[in-house]
Amino acid sequence: MKLVISKSKNSESYYIAQSYKNSDGKSTSKTIRKLGTLKDLKEKLNTDRDGVLTWAKEQVRLETEAYRKDGETHSVLVPFHADREIDYNKQRFYIGGYLFPQSIYYGLRLDHTMKTIKKRHSYK
Repeated sequence: MKLVISKSKNSESYYIAQSYKNSDGKSTSKTIRKLGTLKDLKEKLNTDRDGVLTWAKEQVRLETEAYRKDGETHSVLVPFHADREIDYNKQRFYIGGYLFPQSIYYGLRLDHTMKTIKKRHSYK
């Protein structure tokens, strides 16, 4: 979690944001909670900008601790229905035996070697 300060012409807003990588592998962030504007927080906390900044950093620390604590207790449920019949005309498993030889083939760069031979010698 991090503290994001958004400054505009007339105000300064404080947010708690979380950074993560999306499904494309790009880094992005999402806003978790809006803490408020500088003016509102000054009135609420009866302090200056430095006091508001200290309070906001403490809120980020507490939110991070809560996220880490809560993140350890999540579980994933996989539904299983013992009373359902299996469709016999539907493929459930797929053959994956080619994956091991394929990893060796590309690991030894045999595809590159074969392309080089094919370019060097003209054959059909």
